[in-house]
Amino acid sequence: MVMPLLDAVDVGPLGGVRLGPDVICDGFRRDCTVRVQTHVHADHLHDFETSKGYQEIITSPGSYDLLVTAKNADLPYRRNFAAVPFGKSIRFGSSTITLLPTNHILGAAQVQVVVDDGRRLGYSGDFQWPMDSVISCDCLVLDSTHGSPRYQRQYRQDQVDSQLQELLLRQLRFGPVALRGHTGLLQRAITLLCGQASVPVFASDRTIKEYRVYEAHGYPPQELSAFPATTRFPGVGLVLLRMHERPPAFIDSNFTRITLSQYISDPREPLLRFSDKDFRVAMSDHAEFAGILEYVSAVAPKLVLTDNSRGGHAVELAREISVRLGIPAVPSTFSLNREWGG
Repeated sequence: MVMPLLDAVDVGPLGGVRLGPDVICDGFRRDCTVRVQTHVHADHLHDFETSKGYQEIITSPGSYDLLVTAKNADLPYRRNFAAVPFGKSIRFGSSTITLLPTNHILGAAQVQVVVDDGRRLGYSGDFQWPMDSVISCDCLVLDSTHGSPRYQRQYRQDQVDSQLQELLLRQLRFGPVALRGHTGLLQRAITLLCGQASVPVFASDRTIKEYRVYEAHGYPPQELSAFPATTRFPGVGLVLLRMHERPPAFIDSNFTRITLSQYISDPREPLLRFSDKDFRVAMSDHAEFAGILEYVSAVAPKLVLTDNSRGGHAVELAREISVRLGIPAVPSTFSLNREWGG
């Protein structure tokens, strides 16, 4: 039974995940009729424009709204781009697809595919643990970002939030702060300041629009202002920057710089201090090693394919799952071919 399951799934060179004959997640493949977009982080958006021209695209309502904000204006009018609520099943070809949330960022989804021949296939997507519900599948393609025993935190997420809140409030007493992070982490950080600080908060037009989407999906309201058109910052305030966004000209040596990291760099301490005005906070939105194993146990697949296209720990994670959980697990391999666009 293991080999037929393994033949049904694949991970491409850019991280696209094939689930059966019809479905590709976060990538483009010529022989798949539908793309499931699990979330909006850039490393999962490869070939999105190609998919728009050749495939049906489905995603969760939160990801739909974020993609409309981030991408070009034609998305709301495309007949092949649709939002599917979590828990609702939709059928394409011989596959029935169901999305469930992952607690990674707004809209991030696990993907469950049931093929007419009875095969049950799944993709974890990027995920944080714990979560309210998990997919049911026989073969699970698994994110391997923190797939090593080295990534076992000795602190809780609420302690990270508390330290970040304390750091922001303290540094804002002495001057302006530039806070840099990926989508999801920035929005979580904003909520820590709601009602706690009376300083103005500035952001790019895109970041402001993204936070309005988060508000529409239940996040607390926050007043945000566009970057001031000046080379000198007007006093105290918080400036929000996307991870790879070019900083405005007014950010100078008076600013404290805080970077929100997606990854666990020191399992003993989430806050790294480089100087009095330069910090990094491990505000990870990926499950740590123990959480990955708990997730796999909850899904209870017959076979696990660890994603070897990102993270660098797929081989180690496959070995640990096999030894610790007794579930057959192998890392993904790939080769360029016509279906993957090679």
